[in-house]
Parts: sequence; structure tokens; C-alpha cells
Amino acid sequence: MRIGNIGIISLLFVLIVSTLLYFLPVNENPIISPSSRWCYHYRETLIHDGKPIYEKSEVLRYFSVNITRGVLIVRMERTFEWKIFHENRTEVITSNASEETLFLVDVSSRMYFDGSYTSWWIPTNIFIGSSIPIWTINFNVKGFSWIMFNGKILECWVLEYRSAVEEYILLYERVTGIFIKYEIREIASSSQQLLRERWLTDSDIEWPILAFIRPFLLLPIIASLLVLVSLLIKKIRGHLMVKKKSLNQDYLLI
Repeated sequence: MRIGNIGIISLLFVLIVSTLLYFLPVNENPIISPSSRWCYHYRETLIHDGKPIYEKSEVLRYFSVNITRGVLIVRMERTFEWKIFHENRTEVITSNASEETLFLVDVSSRMYFDGSYTSWWIPTNIFIGSSIPIWTINFNVKGFSWIMFNGKILECWVLEYRSAVEEYILLYERVTGIFIKYEIREIASSSQQLLRERWLTDSDIEWPILAFIRPFLLLPIIASLLVLVSLLIKKIRGHLMVKKKSLNQDYLLI
């Protein structure tokens, strides 16, 4: 199958546009607005000798109340359930009452007034190898991951922090920088560890269309790149064959 100059130009156009959309940040500002709301589910489990000692589940509902002079005011409502595991039974402690907390976050720096950094969102103009402050820890951007959210595939930045006793893995959606999930493992001793998880369950944030199509941009990038490389290889082979034929003819004339 021959591909003419117009086909090659079209492939180059698809490759360049898809690559730019895939790698370049497009949303510089936080997508959280003064009327935003979102919800996390949190789970914490203490493991001793391979057996759970207790499990705590929380529902964390956040309501963005206002933004004043660049400071975002957010109200959180929390409900929780405890499960304490005994030898022969499980004790369940449930609270239906809401515990409310107010947070003040500087939108431009993502900082609370105590100097720590929020985990609700991260900048989008980052790359693999970037360092991102969250809480009081500097996380490294390690790569990409894909996750299902409300029936759609989202591409996320993978942030990691590891020490001798702690392992953190956090996922943030690439286009918006919104928090999606974290998994934390804290090693208290050789026989005891604390597992913590938090993930986004609901949100009224309007996701940009690019957030849903970005995971699929790899397909046209790879396809067009493979076709262009194969055409280049074919052209090089043809050039070498012509050169070899020319050398053979010169040899016969000697």
C-alpha cells in the first residue's frame, strides 16, 4: 500500500497534534470553584500478625463555601464507622452524626495557614521527575496510571514517597490535577502495619472533555509513529538497493 505525500503530511499532523494534547498541560488553574462539592471514602485498617485488629471507615463530604482574596473556604462533614475484630466476634461502632470542620486554603500556593499543602489538587504543569509538596511531604512524580471512575477511564499522575517505615502512592487526574486515590502503608513493627486508603467517590466538578479522551490519544500516536517508521525503513531499504545495484553495474564496467 503506497502512501503519498499528502498521506505522510496527514500522519505527521496527527502525530504532532496528538502528542501535544497528550503531553502538554492545558488547565493551569484549579478546577475547584466556590460552589464545588466532592466526597471521599476513607478506610484505615490495623493489621497484626496478618490479622485485622480494627477497621475504620469514613465518608468525607466537602463543600466549597466561598473564595475571598485568593483564599478558598471549604467545609467538611464527616461520618464514620469502626469495626473492632475480636477472636470470635466483630464489634461495630457507628456514628451517624456529622462532624464539621472548616479549611482555609490559599488557591495560588495550595497552602493551609499552618504551612502544609492540601491534597485536594496538584498543579498540572508538571512532568515525570517533578517534586510536588502535599501535606508536609515532597512527593516525586513517577509516571502514569489509568483508573476507572464512574464508568470512564481517567489517566492519572502517579506520585510516590517511600521511607524505611512508610510507603505512599497517590493518583491525580492529569488534565485537572484533581485527587483520585491514595494508598498508604505504615510499618509499625515486623508484625504490625497500618493500611490507609482514600478515594474520590462523587463530585459535581465538570470534567473537561480532554480528561476522558486523553487516555486514548496514545493510540493515534503509536499508530502514526509506526506507519511513519515503517515508511522510513522502506525508503532506506529502497535507497540501499538502488545504491547496491549501481555499484554492481560499475563493477561490471571495469
